Amino acid sequence: EKEEVSDQSHQPVQAEIEVAKAVNDQLELEQSLEQSEKKRTTKGNNSASVRFRSHQAENWMEKYEELLDYRLRNGDCLVPNNYPQNPPLAEWVKRQRYQFKLKKQGHHSSMSDDRVAALEKLGFVWNSHDAVWETRYSELKQYKSIFGDTNVPSNYEENPKLSIWIKRQRRQYKFLNEGKPSTMTSYRVEKLREIDFSWSGRKPKKSQP
Repeated sequence: EKEEVSDQSHQPVQAEIEVAKAVNDQLELEQSLEQSEKKRTTKGNNSASVRFRSHQAENWMEKYEELLDYRLRNGDCLVPNNYPQNPPLAEWVKRQRYQFKLKKQGHHSSMSDDRVAALEKLGFVWNSHDAVWETRYSELKQYKSIFGDTNVPSNYEENPKLSIWIKRQRRQYKFLNEGKPSTMTSYRVEKLREIDFSWSGRKPKKSQP
């Protein structure tokens, strides 16, 4: 069994200046979004339609504020698909990615340019696969802060998905070095190297005194 390593940085800590900046950015974005949503909702003469769009805009802003709160607490916008603390927020995040995909494909979408800018201001990850990768990476960093290394056991009951992800990263890195098709990018290699990721899965040998 692994022994826990004391580390005061275990809990995500946001610098006050970053929090202040994020709040200030939110206020500016809210003003911009409110103006944009007013233009969107006043198009057309159907008063019922205008009220419906206004209600949608208010709901969007509420969820955006919840996402900002999540970012300030956790340091990112990677809300898990299964998020018991706030299931509606998790569903909203997935819906934003779907609407963004429709927008990129040229289909009708509720995702406006202002909403894209607002979400990207918070560091929102649009690709769901990239979001999953970043989530597992954050979990690995947390694991290292507790145990002092990245050698997650293959039978790690506390987070089986992390164990599977670790194996996949090593396999994809091997494919990359062999010139085979791989999902391992230079960005991911660099991120893993930053936390001294063990590509072999073996602990480094201790030097003899």
